[in-house]
Amino acid sequence: MDDPWQGIEAKYPLNARFTGRVTNITDYGAFVELDPGIEGLIHVSEMSWDQEEHASGKIVSTSQEVEVQVLEVDSVKRRISLGLKQTMRNPWEVFVEKSRSAPRSKARSRNKTEFGLLLGLEGDVDGMVHLSDLDWKLPGEQVIDNFKKGDMVTAVVLDGRCREGAHLARRQAARGRSVRRATATSRRARW
Repeated sequence: MDDPWQGIEAKYPLNARFTGRVTNITDYGAFVELDPGIEGLIHVSEMSWDQEEHASGKIVSTSQEVEVQVLEVDSVKRRISLGLKQTMRNPWEVFVEKSRSAPRSKARSRNKTEFGLLLGLEGDVDGMVHLSDLDWKLPGEQVIDNFKKGDMVTAVVLDGRCREGAHLARRQAARGRSVRRATATSRRARW
């Protein structure tokens, strides 16, 4: 029989999309059979745009047909890296597009951090109001305790950049609180 990995780079070019069947699910990802004898791995980090840790089994199931994108092919090691999230729209791009036509966004306060106030915008997009931008006149350390988890905030997008963040401005929050500017960022961003 012929080696199914012979000429694999030509058969599965980078960034091409294919449909395959999930054959195995592990803690680190899911294996997808593209052809008999050819399986690729969707690493857990390539399954969802939401950067929170996800269990592979919550995103895909065994025997499920999925559309995947080829990220890397190594014929020597007989490995194909696949992406599932690349077949879906990036929520950052969707958020930036919406913010151009409707710049005001409602957000709910999620948490307080040492850097400021974390806001949940929409979908998988979160925003961060830096301490220095919580109030026009007072230092952020003095006003952050006035915000509670679940408070509604209205933000205006000034400039948006996918994954790097979108700068937001906010003048009026629920309960009369003032927030000057926020920065949208991914949930797993490192500050």
